[in-house]
This record gives sequence, structure tokens and C-alpha cells, in this order.
Amino acid sequence: MRTLLIYLLGITSLFAAPTRSNSFPEALDTAKSTKTPVAVLLYASSWHLASKRFHDQLWQAEPFTRELRSSVILTQIDVPQLLDKEEAKKFSASNKGWNQKAIKSYPAIQLYSPDGFLLKTYQGRELRVLTSPLALATHIDKVVAESNTRDSLLAQIKEARETKNSEKEAALLAKRAGLTINQEAKMVEQLLNADPKDQSGWQARLSFKGWDFVRHISDLISKEETDKAMREVDSMLKSDAYTSEQRVLILGAKGRILVAQNKLEEAWSYFNKAYETAPDSAEAIAMLDYGRHQAGIPLRLAFPDGSPLNDNYYGDNLTKDNATYTTSSSEGNTADHDTLFSGRYAKQGFAFHTKKEVRPYIVIDLKHKASINAIHIVNRHRRLHERAASLAAWISDDSTNWSKVWSADGAKAEWNIILNKEGAKAPSGKFLKIGLDSDQPEHLHLQAVDVLGEFLKSTNIP
Repeated sequence: MRTLLIYLLGITSLFAAPTRSNSFPEALDTAKSTKTPVAVLLYASSWHLASKRFHDQLWQAEPFTRELRSSVILTQIDVPQLLDKEEAKKFSASNKGWNQKAIKSYPAIQLYSPDGFLLKTYQGRELRVLTSPLALATHIDKVVAESNTRDSLLAQIKEARETKNSEKEAALLAKRAGLTINQEAKMVEQLLNADPKDQSGWQARLSFKGWDFVRHISDLISKEETDKAMREVDSMLKSDAYTSEQRVLILGAKGRILVAQNKLEEAWSYFNKAYETAPDSAEAIAMLDYGRHQAGIPLRLAFPDGSPLNDNYYGDNLTKDNATYTTSSSEGNTADHDTLFSGRYAKQGFAFHTKKEVRPYIVIDLKHKASINAIHIVNRHRRLHERAASLAAWISDDSTNWSKVWSADGAKAEWNIILNKEGAKAPSGKFLKIGLDSDQPEHLHLQAVDVLGEFLKSTNIP
């Protein structure tokens, strides 16, 4: 019985109950004397209803307190609105030690170490997922644990520095840098002094400027200093110091440089490498989206966001670098004729332009008979979309006898046409005609056409 009692007392000590404080300054004073971290909720009861609900239904509720496993002081600051200069000064003085500059939205939660160091701020999207007692308590417990680790490491770092043990200091600084809580001021300088060669890699990681780095590379590109930008990026890619999210931005920055150098295929490969490095990160999703528009779409290897052609594989691009086409008539500049199937979309907004006539068309010669699974058609850029309202497509083996396979249901910026729908066999042919199916004379002008499918084996393609 005595052994069981000792065991239960041990469990109780592991899960020390949190305490509450009436004010933030009072909480900081208690934290300093008891060496206990502080968690403070920033809310606005008088002007922000959602934050008031967070305070009343979660922060002050017993289920949240019960889920906490760490010794932490809980408090809150009710933030008023529309204060005059004197009132604002008084409010600030009554909450001395609060880092208000870190708050961008309400509600928000900040955690402070016993010495008043701001460990972590939860707000906006990051806080919106912490709306259950368990989720919120789990995150606070983790920060408190790291706060305790920080206190221990800082004491050891001080001792190593005083005894001039640089190797030990560097190792301890690397452990401190590896914590997910905020970094100490001048951490990079401390690492530089203890580890001049950056063997830990933390100098590089902590010095990385995130999207500001990408903007820096973009600035070099705008100044036509792409060689300088490439040297900088390549040097960084040789290092293993960077986190996955940081490496995403570096790889994406190289993709941007390659786009500027008109090396689109290589650029597209780097945007994909960036995405594959950390596919669930916001950085990777943003970089792939940028790369899709800058390289993937011009290369005809990707389709715009939301296109159903991104959802499944519909075969090879049969028109890219292979097909040719003729127009029923021609009007204006024909310099962008080749952009219908490959390369960047024509700056003038269309690859070809027919005369105003009844049923204008283009005939695409695929060179070999193919099963055609899908067609992606991009209308003239921005203007005069309505001219293509009666657009249709026909397939033929001999360019004489045509079978209609699709009709537009109105004018659109683009059409994603899936021909091998479930239960329907994809049509096949060597020629594809795309034109207007109306008795009213009209111009035809399109920006891009991509035909997806497979060449039939019987064609004996080398």
C-alpha cells in the first residue's frame, strides 16, 4: 500500500497543475520567483466576439485546465479599442513586459519563459486548429517543455563560455537553435564565434530570410544579373544545412532564374524538385503553382489550377513538337503561328487569326493515327471570347470525312474536353479539325491547343 501511495504521488508531481494569475505583470513576477513559464491569452471582450468566446468557452474552462500536464501560469489580457493617447499609455504601463508588436490578430496566445523571454506566439491560422482543450494543452505543454530545456541549455552555454570550451559551447548552441521556440537575440553571432566553419549548419538556417531571399533573387533577375543570382543559389544548394522548407525556396529561386534565362524545361524540373522536397508545406505549394504558370503551362506539361486534366493521366501531348496545322484563311501577323502547340503563349493573345468567314477552322495533322483522350483549348487572351461561342471539334482519318466529337456550350476562356469518359471509347484519327459551327461569319483566333492521347501501335511509329 505504501509503495502504491509513493507511485501515485510521483505521478501527481509529473503532472503539476497549472495556476492562474489575475494580471500579466503579476504572472511575470510569479514566474520569475517560481521559475515557471507563463501562457497569456490576448483577447478583446468589448469588440471581438470570437476572441471573447475563445476566452469564455476554452481558456477559462475546466476541461482545458484538466488537460494541461505542465507547470504553467495562465493569465490573460483583455485588449480595449479606440483608446486616446493617455488611455493607451496607461494600458501599456499596466501590462509591462507584454510584447504587443508580435500580435497581428485576435485571439492570440503568447508563452513567456520565467525570465520574460517570448517563447512562442500562436495566432491566425495556427491558432484556429487549437480549438479543443486537448490540442491547445498539448501545444502549450510542448512549449513549456522546450522552455525548461532552454533554461538548462543557457546555463550550460554560460558555463562552457566561461571555461572557454568552444567545442562544447557550439554543440550546446546547436541544441538551443534546434528548439522550435523563438531564438535568442544575436544567436547567429554566438554560433559564428563558437563555430566559425558552421559545422552544425545552424548559422545558415537562422540567417536564411525565407521569402525575402526569393525576392532578393527576383531583384537580381530584374537587374539582369542572372549569373550572379545563379552562383548564389548553386552555392546554397551545395549545403545540407537548410531545412526542407528553406530548400524548397532555394530550389524554386533557381527555377525562377532558369525561367528568366528561357530554360523552361530545366526550370520546370527545379519547380518539381522544390515541391517534392516538402510537398505539404505552403512554400512547396506556392512554388509549384508559380512554376506551373511560368514553365509547366508554356511547355505544355501542366494545366492551369482547377483543370480536370490535372486529375488524371490522359496520355502524351500529341501536338507538342510533333503536329502541324493549316488555317481556313489567315489575317494579320503570323509570327506566333508556332505557339499554338509549344512555347510561351503568344504575347498578342492568339497564335493565329482567320478572316471573318462562315465556319472558319484549323486542321491539325497529328502525322499518325491516334486515340484522342482529351483536348485543351485556350481562347484568345482576355478579349473577344464571345467569337468562339460555337466552337466545335471533328476527327478524321483522311481529312475529308469528318466525325463531330465535341461542341462548346458557350464562350469560355478555355475548354478542357475529355473524350474518353467512363463507359465511352475515345475517338481515333489522324486529323483534328477545330472551328466555328455557325452560319454567321466570324473570326477564329485561339491561343493554344493541346491534344492528349496515344498513337496507335499499328502506325509503326519509329
